[in-house]
Amino acid sequence: MAKIAFIGCGNMGQAMALAALKTTPAEDILLTNRTLQKAVDFAAPYGMTVCKTNVEAVEKAEIILLCVKPQMMAGVMAEVKDALAACIARGEPKTMITVAAMLSIDWYYEQLGLVPAQMPFVRAMPNTPVAIGKGVILCATKDEASAAAAEFMMQIFASAGEFEAVPENLINAAGTLGGCTPAWTYMFIEALADGGVFSGVPRKQAIRLAAAAVQGAAALVLETGKHPEQLKDEVCSPAGTTIEGVKALEENGIKWFQDFTYYLYEKDGVRIAFFALQNSVLYTQRPKFLKKIAEARDVDKANAVIVCWHTGTEYKRYHDEDTERKVTGLIKDAGVDLI
Repeated sequence: MAKIAFIGCGNMGQAMALAALKTTPAEDILLTNRTLQKAVDFAAPYGMTVCKTNVEAVEKAEIILLCVKPQMMAGVMAEVKDALAACIARGEPKTMITVAAMLSIDWYYEQLGLVPAQMPFVRAMPNTPVAIGKGVILCATKDEASAAAAEFMMQIFASAGEFEAVPENLINAAGTLGGCTPAWTYMFIEALADGGVFSGVPRKQAIRLAAAAVQGAAALVLETGKHPEQLKDEVCSPAGTTIEGVKALEENGIKWFQDFTYYLYEKDGVRIAFFALQNSVLYTQRPKFLKKIAEARDVDKANAVIVCWHTGTEYKRYHDEDTERKVTGLIKDAGVDLI
């Protein structure tokens, strides 16, 4: 059984290592990390092997996964270059796989002083759902030996999700689609849940319903093969709620929907314009936000306009009190209630 080294034990490295554990003995999975204790803590419950240095991992493994950030990659390449060359000179089989974005296969060969004939190389772009076996993993290669290595990699990591081969000139674009979409979808789910909460649905239930609806809609696209537009039309009834929401999305664009969500809610004859505000409105959508509020009053004849400003853990982690004051000021400028 080939030994597999994971250089880097971040979220993606850990997810891929757990996927490999389904087909590879734990002792044959080698881990390294800039902070060694992180590798030790992750390896312990599974019995994986921890290597003290990247060089040690490269020397012991036949398959080497590079799971570090692109900005750290040049340093890693410089560190392992001589050891890798020595292994190849001795005739030891090596295959290298990277999950870092943007860096080309040619860049890696140049950094290592190697050519494709000496070592297969695979660019892979997984997304975070690989952690639960629902990922999308894109693979790009430049020669037949690397393509064969990619096929072998798919067998090892089969439990991680779906694999898709793409030309290298498309992997950045396709990788953005596969890799970034989960984050955008989480924002979409959160916005839907906010609307449910406003209408009286408990938060946990609202999130569960929104997530399940998105999951089901995605499955319907994949299983029926129908175009998303056709499936959308099948949901929309004449003069119904769905087509009203579709119209709002088409008028303002999906970027608008990511920044804030607008609902016109009517109860007991009172029309309430509800906005679920995201922090990015402060930087990119201020004019549209203020214009939409004016339209809610003038066009939709809203009796009241309410803004729900959701400050989740990510917001609190990355933004300071000055930003908080600016967002609060934006809402006050619009003359609406903050809840």
